[in-house]
Amino acid sequence: MRRWVNVADRDDLVAADLDLQRRFPGIDGVLETTYTVDNGTHPHNANFYLAKREVGGPIAQALSVPADLGTNR
Repeated sequence: MRRWVNVADRDDLVAADLDLQRRFPGIDGVLETTYTVDNGTHPHNANFYLAKREVGGPIAQALSVPADLGTNR
């Protein structure tokens, strides 16, 4: 893995632990950043996460990698 962008709603009990470096030692340089978002009354709903620019931006960047460069991922 080359890049990990962590995004969590503080009310999402599944994704509530924002300190991933403690849980996954050795991800230094891979874990880009941690963002918190507000998904309203549906904190764990994937549709709400996917609608956030903090999630959509990195996904769009990953999908826009030219095919010849994406083979080493």
